[in-house]
Amino acid sequence: FCHMLTSKSIHHNLSHESMDESTRAERYSRQIAAMGSDSVALLAEASVLLIGLGGAGAEIAKTLCLSGVHRLTVVDERENCLGMEHDFFCRTTKEGATVAQCAIPCLSQLNPWSAISEAKMKEAFEVHFICTFNAVVFSIFPGQQFLFGEAQRLDIICREHGVKFFLVEVAGIFGRCFADCGQNFSFSDGNGEKPAAAFLAGLSRTEEGNVLLHLSEEKKGGFQVGDEVIVKELTWRHADGHMEHPICAVGGLEVSAVMAHSLELLLSDEQKDLLSSVTEDKLFTGGIVKQVKNMETGSHLPLSEGCADRIRVQKSSSLDSTKLPDVPLIHYLLDLCAQRNDKSRHEDFVSLKAIQHIVLTKFPTLQSSGEHMRLVLEAYYGGAGILPPLTSVMGGLVGQEVLKGICRKYRPLDQWLVFDCREVLPELHVEPFNRLPRGTRFDSQAAVLGWGLTTLLRSRKLFVAGAGAIGCELLKLYAQIGVGTIENGALLVTDYDVVEMHNLSSQFLFTEGDIGKKKSRAAAHALVRRFEDVNVMPYEEKIGLSSEEAFNDEFFDSLNGISNGLDNVEARLHVDQKCIYYRKSFVDAGTYGMKGHVQAVVADLSENYANLSDAQEPSIPLCTLKYFPHSHEHTIQWAKNAFDNFFGVEVDELSAYIEKGRAFVVEGSRTGASKLSLIKTLRVNLSIIASASYSDCLRWGIVTFLRLFQANIAALLRRFPRNMVTSSGAPFWGGPKRRPSPLLLDLDNSEQRRFVILAARLRARSLGIHVNHSIENDLSSLAGSIDMELLNDSDVELGGIQGEVDIGRGSQAEVSEETIIEECRTLPDTRPVCGQLLPIFFGGEGKKEVHIDFVMAAANLRGKCYEIEASDRYTVQSVAEKITPALVTSTSVVSGLAVLEMIKVLQEKKLEFHRNSYFNLALPFFTSSMPSPPVSRYHGDHKWTVWSNIQINGDKDLTLREFLDAFKSKFGLSVSMISCGVSMVYSLFAPKRRISERLRMTMTRIAVEVGKVKLSPCQRYLVFEVFAEDETGNSVETPHVLYTLAKP
Repeated sequence: FCHMLTSKSIHHNLSHESMDESTRAERYSRQIAAMGSDSVALLAEASVLLIGLGGAGAEIAKTLCLSGVHRLTVVDERENCLGMEHDFFCRTTKEGATVAQCAIPCLSQLNPWSAISEAKMKEAFEVHFICTFNAVVFSIFPGQQFLFGEAQRLDIICREHGVKFFLVEVAGIFGRCFADCGQNFSFSDGNGEKPAAAFLAGLSRTEEGNVLLHLSEEKKGGFQVGDEVIVKELTWRHADGHMEHPICAVGGLEVSAVMAHSLELLLSDEQKDLLSSVTEDKLFTGGIVKQVKNMETGSHLPLSEGCADRIRVQKSSSLDSTKLPDVPLIHYLLDLCAQRNDKSRHEDFVSLKAIQHIVLTKFPTLQSSGEHMRLVLEAYYGGAGILPPLTSVMGGLVGQEVLKGICRKYRPLDQWLVFDCREVLPELHVEPFNRLPRGTRFDSQAAVLGWGLTTLLRSRKLFVAGAGAIGCELLKLYAQIGVGTIENGALLVTDYDVVEMHNLSSQFLFTEGDIGKKKSRAAAHALVRRFEDVNVMPYEEKIGLSSEEAFNDEFFDSLNGISNGLDNVEARLHVDQKCIYYRKSFVDAGTYGMKGHVQAVVADLSENYANLSDAQEPSIPLCTLKYFPHSHEHTIQWAKNAFDNFFGVEVDELSAYIEKGRAFVVEGSRTGASKLSLIKTLRVNLSIIASASYSDCLRWGIVTFLRLFQANIAALLRRFPRNMVTSSGAPFWGGPKRRPSPLLLDLDNSEQRRFVILAARLRARSLGIHVNHSIENDLSSLAGSIDMELLNDSDVELGGIQGEVDIGRGSQAEVSEETIIEECRTLPDTRPVCGQLLPIFFGGEGKKEVHIDFVMAAANLRGKCYEIEASDRYTVQSVAEKITPALVTSTSVVSGLAVLEMIKVLQEKKLEFHRNSYFNLALPFFTSSMPSPPVSRYHGDHKWTVWSNIQINGDKDLTLREFLDAFKSKFGLSVSMISCGVSMVYSLFAPKRRISERLRMTMTRIAVEVGKVKLSPCQRYLVFEVFAEDETGNSVETPHVLYTLAKP
């Protein structure tokens, strides 16, 4: 109440209570996948006070709004956006307006469910005001009015009333942050990983009496000594081989040792007695061990104590582990920068020479010249400026710490973190006169980098691949540092996707009004609306072979660098290959939930992306999906496949039959048994559309339930009985193979009834039949009219299970062509009269909620068969839609680090200045390393790497003979084969006549006529892959040939 009386500029956005569950799931789906629905719900009720929008403050405000914080109150009483001209979220609205008043309208557009308001600095120290917040953030930056002592005083108030306190400070190339979650706090999920789990192959005892859990596969990852685990679903057999006695669960077990294929457990006497029967009988058949994540506790010191030199050394970490020895110096230099803001202590900010003397006295191991004295210079001269990518890094870090504090989830920072980006500085020291302000929005940046580098950045031409979460951040940062703001400079961006609702929680350039628009154009429009001087060129091309014409030789030759904001490995590999061909540097950035990485790929100097690329997501084996699921991922994927098959594929096949008649079946490419199955499906669906009766759709839903969850399961158990053993004598059922149980039809059961009705409605909609809801209450009578004999011949197919058990017969009996033709005659020859057929595929047209409903119902019923835990709606949506966990916080960090690397690329820095970075904000953990140089290979005096190419230039188009002679003359190698595109255009093993003809052809003609290369007007090169041999006949791996096209 007090807050509402004293705060001003309140933007009453929509309340979170007005957000229905489907909207919440859609908007925050990526965030839910990363942090869980419980955390998103806590954020929707949280309030945060942010003091200072300068430096990293605006970035923190952005992350909190997008993350769904209920109420954000900002304090910044500077007038007319002083020092904020470069910021994206602060625009002067009227003369005399405060920074907070200017920023609130922009911040409010980020999330209509977050209420943004302004408060005065004097209110921040009122206890009744502070008590209305869950967290307070204090931002220190050059030119502000806040004092470090005020931050300490505010922290004390917060600690006394259980409010989390966070401090962030940026100045020049330096940044640091501090977290105080209180004297005693607790948190869950200390590492952000899913609890480790593994199937058991057996149990045994050690000499000391402990138990060894033998894992069914080498899967020790995630288990650590000291972990608490639970062992559940333990089963074993008596000597007669028939009876099984399950032990539901044994908890409270401690891991004492971790081996490649086993875990050793410390057991109490009671636990030993409970497990003794399993280990003694030696007839163990299966079980699961799972890590238990308990609440953890911690304790933080107040800022007043944490500022002591000794504590700062003990409680500090660094984004770059190689700089840990410099942490005390960086703290001292940031203290120095803070003094500049404190007018009462401004006299302490003495001459540079005096400060250098103080530093050498305080840190006697430092040299009087060199790298560390350069840091002193930068604190003295550049500490008055702000570097946008650094604020992005620090803002993302602190934003995540605030979310952790509110949700009490993941391990908080302990307690200081420092960072400096000294590697971005120009090689030569920037003189003071080259840092002086010129009345532009780049004054603050020039104070750090100097006007020479700032002007260079403004004239550069960069390509941003992808305008998603990372792409939006990259575009904003490049616009802030001035890329593409003077002649010859430009920001080019491509993305073929359109804006969707779920993008709005992490892609701040988009609003609800942009939904359905192309991302690249919407992002370009948002950038130009804020920074009119930026030259943005949007493309709508998908990165890949289909965009070769748009992104041609002329396009790549004009670029100074490439930034990857792509979300899949295939597209990244394509960019990587293009950069190798054109010898262009690029910076790759990626996130997965709270994890992120940045890889600097420096032309000629570093290894390429493919040499250190992300692994492709493993696919689920088909036999696991069809017969042996053991996790909710398997049941959900199976249900999604069933959805597409029932309501998409079968309807497409029905349409094809109606159009082509029996020829569609007889002349189709399917095998005999598959054709027989197709005929059965067509017969059923033709019968339904002939009657045009919704009651037939309901009967189909009941039959589908019986077939999927009863008949097929029973057929599987007949094929693999309870006592089946593998060829090695081990039990067939056990470990990952969970023995299923058929479900009995019970239409009074809400889950079964829901499945039947959903299936019937989707079947009716796909076949153009009217849905009559009134008869859905009479399912029992419809079930009584079903001929159960039809289910005896189950459609279950049991092929593909090789090497484990003797199946005894082929997976499918041979079906003759005559049988197919005979069965086809049972299908109607005339085209049935029916409504509009509408194939429905998961995630396609129609209500997505219904798609999720069906998949959830089917997956959980299959889970009941296999005793797999039921999945909630968020889990089903996440797996079915392959939702990648994403957080705006980790996106901010990774984008800031990527732009810092690009600044180095544009200065053509040596490899030793670049950093590949990896972080996990859940821990938090940070590491960085210098990129590795490319692998070299040699032939004679020639040294080649992945970046090498052989350039063949000339005034005329060479014939193949001339090309071969030139290659032999230059390298002493004989060419055996040449490929262009996907075609082999020359081979020594080809017929002599063909070789003779091609030797007289020009290389361009060979590429076009033989290689089927389509030349574009802007094309400057042809790429040939050459296979060559030396004088001894040994193969020599040569670089690709970049053949310059002769000018007409």
